[in-house]
Amino acid sequence: MPQPTSRRQFLARAAILAATAPTLGAFLQACSKNAPSSSQPSMTLAAPTNPVKWPIPDDNKPIADGLSPEKGATLKIYNYADYLSPQAVKAFEDQYQTKIEISTFNDGDEAITKLRSGVDFDIYNANYTEISRLVNGGLLRPLNHSYIPNIKNVWEGFTNPWYDQEWRYTVPYTIYTTGIGWRTDQVPADIGALKAQIAQTRARGWSVDNEENEPGIFCFGAAIRGVGGVPVAAISVSTLVFRQKDNPEASYAAPLLDTCRVISERIAQTPALSMADIL
Repeated sequence: MPQPTSRRQFLARAAILAATAPTLGAFLQACSKNAPSSSQPSMTLAAPTNPVKWPIPDDNKPIADGLSPEKGATLKIYNYADYLSPQAVKAFEDQYQTKIEISTFNDGDEAITKLRSGVDFDIYNANYTEISRLVNGGLLRPLNHSYIPNIKNVWEGFTNPWYDQEWRYTVPYTIYTTGIGWRTDQVPADIGALKAQIAQTRARGWSVDNEENEPGIFCFGAAIRGVGGVPVAAISVSTLVFRQKDNPEASYAAPLLDTCRVISERIAQTPALSMADIL
């Protein structure tokens, strides 16, 4: 988990920000000039408002029915670190007389880069946002459900996901909840008031960190959205409180929103681009 930014780290970054802030307008102008036209062909990208049933190419069919299990085989899993219990791995190896080999990655971009290099794995723990890149890139083989009998036990709400209709390439791995903590001296402790504040933030399109994480530091943040309006990234702009301008909304939030809008439009028009391509 990322560690909070120290005051020393922030001051160093603030100096870089101060040096680069005048280029924000030029950055927006360059993005607008270089943005692809709406006539450019785009890659299919699934979204809750655009569910996708991925095609199965003739040269990438599922494995045949009725094959015997490989004896003495090694099951190669590509996963985040510490996502599989060593006890579960050992029990599986003992029960099925096989070996499990686990390779790990830090994020999806790193994982997809390795997959594109030709390294082969049997199971990859992908985020649903990566499915279009994996399928369109020919990096996944369709599933033969006859080898996955326990798929019938999955909750009904997950049996035909919008990101992979008919479960052609994926099965759900886990479900979990996320807790949110907040400082009651900065955010309303009353749940109703908190929901109202969140709704206000969503409506205006940007959020504020007013010395909540680090004294003396004021931050604005806004989301970058992909196809279907789904947030895929974010940008945060920080300044020292004593250097804050008289109208911070106009000085920081407005150009921040413009920047996020331009990047979001580019992502929506050409979803095959990576963030490195865009920036």
